[in-house]
Amino acid sequence: MDHPKPLYYDDMKGKIIKAIVLHKIYKKTQIKKHLNLSDKIFKEHFDQLVKEKIIFHRGYSVYWVNRKIKQAYTEYSEEVEASNIEHKNDPKQGDIIDWLRTQNDDFEDHFYLSGEKFDLFLRSIINHATSEIVIVSPFVGQVDNINRLMFLDKKIKRKLITRYPNPDNRSLFNEILAKGIEIETPETDFHAKLQLFDNKIAIVSSYNFDKYSASKNWEAGLVTISPKVIAEIRESINQLTSRASLN
Repeated sequence: MDHPKPLYYDDMKGKIIKAIVLHKIYKKTQIKKHLNLSDKIFKEHFDQLVKEKIIFHRGYSVYWVNRKIKQAYTEYSEEVEASNIEHKNDPKQGDIIDWLRTQNDDFEDHFYLSGEKFDLFLRSIINHATSEIVIVSPFVGQVDNINRLMFLDKKIKRKLITRYPNPDNRSLFNEILAKGIEIETPETDFHAKLQLFDNKIAIVSSYNFDKYSASKNWEAGLVTISPKVIAEIRESINQLTSRASLN
């Protein structure tokens, strides 16, 4: 491990910090419910974290973790996840469905993910596509998953379907195009968030490839390998992109 284990990572205080940083649960009552703790135990550990200025009140019952601790937890959890993936049976160059079964074999056609599990799964599946990735995301920003797309093998066809860039985003779009990613900007207003991988796995989710989904919002999605559903999603995307393109 390149990063040291953060303070309180494996104890009850660490679970509270993880709920905020990794699961993006910011309200005190929701954190307690998520951890399923008694009032007494939760109050003891929560109040201690406040006293130590590790977590702080942002108003409207919302709590945040101080920047240094948040960064430590984020970096360490990503490193742990990368290590776990590396030690699994990882058919990187094989079929993406085979890889998916190493991650979750307890489903038939669909399964649901949320919070940290969704975030980690999305990062991983981007790295395991072998032929094509199609991303439908109304909003785009300079975030890790965009960087992952840009630095994939150029043999992998990559398409990003998003809204037309504002002046602040134009340089990012130019950088994305320079990395060989096709960008399409439909004339139709859209709010859907869809991801297709090798035309074999699709995700329908709340996730935008921007800073809010990447670091602030709690996101969730449904993963499917159903050929019928994937064909319908593909057709919807084709209809959306039938009118305009940036390149």
